[in-house]
Amino acid sequence: RPKILVTGATGFLGGTMMEHLKGESVVGTTRNAESEVANQLGLKQLNTENIEETLRFITDNLPEKIFHFAGMPKPKDAELYPEKTKIANVDSTLNLLAAIKHTRIIKPEYDPIVIVVGSVEQFGDPASKDQVFDEVSDRKPVNTYGDQKEEMSKKFLDLCREHDILGYVIIQGQSTGVSLSGEISQSKEFLIPQIGA
Repeated sequence: RPKILVTGATGFLGGTMMEHLKGESVVGTTRNAESEVANQLGLKQLNTENIEETLRFITDNLPEKIFHFAGMPKPKDAELYPEKTKIANVDSTLNLLAAIKHTRIIKPEYDPIVIVVGSVEQFGDPASKDQVFDEVSDRKPVNTYGDQKEEMSKKFLDLCREHDILGYVIIQGQSTGVSLSGEISQSKEFLIPQIGA
C-alpha cells in the first residue's frame, strides 16, 4: 500500500509534489487516468468529486498522508462555472473527509494526516500592492474562487476537529516556476504577464 496519496497529480502543485516524493511509497491520482500524462507518470484514477469512488480508494489504499491538491485552480473558471468549481473545490474535499470517517468504522486505527490547499484569494485582492497577507490576516474574499476556498477551509478544519483528523490548510499565493526536474511548470495563464511572454 502507498503511504502517501497526492490528488491532482497532473497539476502544478500535485506534479511538483510527486517529483519531490520520488522514491517514496506514493501514489498520484487524477480524474482522467487515460490521459497521456497520467500514463507517463503511472497515475491512478480517482475523482474525489465522486463520493463512492473516493470511499473505495481510501478504504482500499489507507494512505497515511494525503496531499489533496485536486480541484479547479482558476479564479475565472469559478466566475464562469460557480457550481462546477464548488463541486471541485469544496465538495471534493468534504468527500475525502467523509471517506476517512467511513473507513474508520471498518478500521478504527486509521489515522491519516490530510493537507489541502487554500488560496491567497481568501484574504482579498492578490493584485493589491499595499497588502501583505499572513495566516492571521482578515479573510475578505473578493471573488467566487476566494469564497469557495474560504468555505472549503472552514468546513475542512471544522470537520477535522469534529472527527479528530489531523488536517492542515496551506495557503498558496500566486506562484510560478518549475519543478525540481524542470519538467513541470506553471501554465502561462498563471504567470505574471512579463514572465509568461
